[in-house]
Formats: sequence, structure tokens, C-alpha cells
Amino acid sequence: MTDELSSKMKNTFEDIKDVGNLICSYLDEEETYITDIPEEKPFILITDILTPSLVSFLVNSDVKGVVTELGGKTSHAVILSESLGVPVIVDTPDITDQVKTGDVVGMDGDCGKIVINPTKLRLKALKRLQKWHKRFYNRLHREAKKYAKTIDNVKINIWANIELISELNYIIDSGAEGIGLYRTEFIFLDNPDRSSDVEQQYDIYRSVVTEMSGRPVIFRMVDIGVDKVPYFSDGKAETWTEEANPALGYRGIRLINGHRNEIIIPQLKAILKASAYGHVKIMLPMVSLIEEVVEFIRLLEISMKNLGREAPSRRPSLGIMLETPSSILLIDKFAKYVDFFSIGTNDLTQYVLAVDRNNARVAYMWDHFHPAVLSLVKQALDYSKKIDIPIGICGEAAGDPFAAAIFIGFGANTLSLSPGRIAEMKHFIRQWDTEELKVLADEVLNFETAEQVRKFIKGKLKVGIL
Repeated sequence: MTDELSSKMKNTFEDIKDVGNLICSYLDEEETYITDIPEEKPFILITDILTPSLVSFLVNSDVKGVVTELGGKTSHAVILSESLGVPVIVDTPDITDQVKTGDVVGMDGDCGKIVINPTKLRLKALKRLQKWHKRFYNRLHREAKKYAKTIDNVKINIWANIELISELNYIIDSGAEGIGLYRTEFIFLDNPDRSSDVEQQYDIYRSVVTEMSGRPVIFRMVDIGVDKVPYFSDGKAETWTEEANPALGYRGIRLINGHRNEIIIPQLKAILKASAYGHVKIMLPMVSLIEEVVEFIRLLEISMKNLGREAPSRRPSLGIMLETPSSILLIDKFAKYVDFFSIGTNDLTQYVLAVDRNNARVAYMWDHFHPAVLSLVKQALDYSKKIDIPIGICGEAAGDPFAAAIFIGFGANTLSLSPGRIAEMKHFIRQWDTEELKVLADEVLNFETAEQVRKFIKGKLKVGIL
């Protein structure tokens, strides 16, 4: 990269930051101008908390943004909303009391600011920023399908995390080279009875695999966390809701203990049948014990046998999410039983730092830049490279260019992120040199706090916008 081009990108990026800061400064002031908005016009949803089921109802609406009183930025509902291109601002106390139906609300999801009933001047500024964003992202998406190769010609695989079947309409256009994480539990939100219906699930999985036309699809087995339980109608929701600490309780692959026949085996059979139509992989969530993987493999073999002629000729690749400390500390043991790994940065950060990522009161502590989290990520990447087993990184950190740069410096070559961030991430990667990233990544492990890491990487990394 020439000095002239680097300087141009830096100056352009600084100009854009100035515009953003200007808008944010406008949003800091209060306004009282009131305008009625007819129901048929675009709207911003103001709510106490965002749930996955609520997001599913918004899919076909003209919602432009969501503002919530409670919740964390990395809750599944927020991730789902932003993957659909709907920005979310969380942890805004008393917002439902401050805003009335019919008020005009301006929001900037980038800086996390809102303004109620803006003046004409500020409304004009917001519309100007909105137009700039549209032009910028249109430019990025024109090159979205090109490979993400660094300056020194290292290809980084960019896959997508998806939740809803409706996302398939634009998954390929986003530039995704595969689906690195299909959160299968979301297909049950509008019809909980699907959890035990093999044929209904099979139809959905087959559609996904067929649409991807040979590109890899990783189906994560159902992970019913505390924020999704109420949408399942198996009559046993109290199993989760009455737990003192459900985030550490009965979820993920632990459902084998009590729901193997109602949930695990039906889903497994449906995925196996769909695997005949393309490149399918199966991934287990919330793994912390070797015994869990061994038992799942037993169920996998039983399901293959029970399917008879409907079973695929070859068993799909099996992997686990590395999202508990024990799974990384015992990675060499787990490697004996699985074909690939995927580092789930959202829950890994939660469990390493002992911070509930859905709790706004401790949200300030949840930070994937924490040196302890980064150290475990590097440990997993180093070992996987040593024994030549595929490993990817998914979660919100994979879509953060500053975190992604560190991961690539550690040796990661596969990132799976929200579709809406793929084109931008590819754009950034094309500006980087892996040797430079290695130097930066080694340096961040010397810091003591997440803030020190963040300040360092943001000061050193080239994140230019052409």
C-alpha cells in the first residue's frame, strides 16, 4: 500500500468520524418539537426489552431501529435484529416513559445516541448522515463477493451467522462464502412444535443447504438459553425459568440429559437427511465435558442407523463450539472426537469474565478485548494450527474489525459474522498485512486491561474507508 493511498484513507476516515461526532453532539441536546407520524410510515420501536420473538414479528415491517430500556448489546435478540440490518440501542433508562406514540425519534446506532422530537436543523443533519451511510454501504456491496485477501495475499474465509430462513434471500449477496453458524433454535420461535417434528425441520434445513449451492453450512444444534425458553411448548419451561443461574444451567448440549427424544434426536435426524443435498456440518453448543461429545456421537450413530435409506452416505463433519473455558483448556482431548472447532466469542467472554451478557448492570465488564479472553483464543488457534484441525471464530467479536485484526494476527483464517457486516469486514481486511497484524497481536497480550488493548489496537490499526 502506498503512503499516498494510506494517507488518503486515513484522512477520509477522520472526516467521516468528524461527521459522526457532529451528529452525536446534536443528539446530546433535548428537543420538544412534536410531530404526528401516521402508522403506515417507517417507525422506530421503543420497548422495555427486545426478545427474539419480537424481532421475528418485525421482519416484514418497516422498522428502522429499536431502542430498549434494558438488555445487553450481545443478547441474541439484539444480534438477530442487527443481522437483519436494524440497529439497536440498549440500556436507555426510562425511555418508554419519555417517548409517546407519534413522537419523532432520531437515532444513530453507531454512537448510541437518540433525540426525541428533533428540530428541523437536527433532523436535516440526521437525514444527511443517513444518505451518506446508504452511499457508503452501496459502494462496499459492489465488491462484497470478491475474496477477502490481505496485502500479502493471505485469504481470510468470511462466513455468515444467521438465525432466520428469511435471511437466505440476501445471504449470498452479502458476500458470505458459507454459513459458519446457523442458530437453529430460532426456527422454533413461530412454531414451537417444530422442535419434535423431523419433517418440518428437514424441509427448512434442506432449503438452506440447497440455497447455498455447495457452500458449507454449519448447523448448530439447538441452544435454548434463558432468553428463548418461553417460546417452547414442551410443558417443561419451568426446568429453566426456576433455575437460580440459568446462564450456567440447563442449556445447549446439556439438553441430552432430559430432551434427547423430544428435541435432540428429531433435530439430528432432520439435519442428517438434509445433508444429502450439500456440504453440511453439525456443531454442538455449550460443551464443557468430554462425556457430552461421546454421548452425542452415540446418538448420531443411532440416528444414522434409524434413518436407513434416508441416511446420508457419509456422516457430516462434527464440531464443537469453544465457548467454555474447559473446552479450550482440554482442546487436545476434544480434538480426538471432533473434526473442527469454532470459537464462540460471545459466551466465551461471558464465562471467562463471569459476566452475564444480558445484564445491563454489569454490561460494562463484558469485553472481548480483555487479555484473558484473547489469551484463550490464541491458545485455541495455536493448538488447532499445530494439529491441522479447522477452526473458525464466530460471534460479535468476529464482526468487530479491531478484534478481527487481532484474531488474524493470532493465525485465524475463518471468521463468521452477521451478514450486514461482511462487505465492510472484507473491505478492511484488504488493507491489512498479516505480518504487521502478528506484531500487533503479540503486543496486546502484554496489556492488563481491555481498555488498554482497545486503545492500542485502535491507535495502530489501519481501518481506512475509501
